[in-house]
Amino acid sequence: MARRFAREGLPVALIARTKETVAAAAEAIDSMGVRALPLVADAADETALHAALDTAAGELGEPDIAVYNAAVIRPDTVGELTHRDHLDTYAVNVLGPSLPPRTPCPRWQGPVEAPFPDVVHGAGQGR
Repeated sequence: MARRFAREGLPVALIARTKETVAAAAEAIDSMGVRALPLVADAADETALHAALDTAAGELGEPDIAVYNAAVIRPDTVGELTHRDHLDTYAVNVLGPSLPPRTPCPRWQGPVEAPFPDVVHGAGQGR
């Protein structure tokens, strides 16, 4: 998705859990001659994710779109996951996608005219 925006000449902010992951993705975007802002945050950490979104807005301006591509996918049976595993999964899969619309960007306040492309499953299946 980021490459698609970069092909249009749009700068992108990239957020990943590890510095290595986001650096590699940013390098690919930078090689296209477009600015990529690599940021590190865990989608389950609301404070870190808010800070990353705030940094992105400060560096690149208010975003026009936010694509949330984090997901925890665990094959399990009923009763197999611990309480903590359930909470971590919920934080990433349910609470994380609700964060960009709750981020204090003036253009995102009040009614949103179009839905957010909040979750794109298939992380790691680059196109």
